[in-house]
Amino acid sequence: MKKFAIATLLTAFLIVVGASSVSAQYGWGDTINDAMEIYSPGGGDSSASFPIEGTDDYDFFLINNIYGSEDLRGAVALYSPSGLNYDMQFITVDSNGQIISVTNGYDTGAGSTDANGIYVPSGQSLYVKVYSHGAYDYSPDQFYRLAFTKFN
Repeated sequence: MKKFAIATLLTAFLIVVGASSVSAQYGWGDTINDAMEIYSPGGGDSSASFPIEGTDDYDFFLINNIYGSEDLRGAVALYSPSGLNYDMQFITVDSNGQIISVTNGYDTGAGSTDANGIYVPSGQSLYVKVYSHGAYDYSPDQFYRLAFTKFN
């Protein structure tokens, strides 16, 4: 357990240091079909910051390794605003866009950081869905931050 805690803290630290930003206007990335790409082969660490404006507001991000020549290992961290609890879901797709798996991310509660290690084989992509945890976990004035760190 101690090793996991140290690894999680190290991951969170690495995500914060030197990440580039992604930004978009309201309404972008609301479905898997218009997900905001935060990684493609040859890229590095990146982050994005948006509000969740209602319980039916979803933000999708794409970690694209369809044309990658090597498997991708990294971490995704979700920093929820103070007093709010946002969650992540991971959707893995193959080169034909067929869903391979859907898993829920680790949830540490309101105002906390949820960090998950990821593995995306060459020829696949990973969508990250960010959404409200509960009926009152949203605010158009408070922004979450999603950060991606590449390990290899």
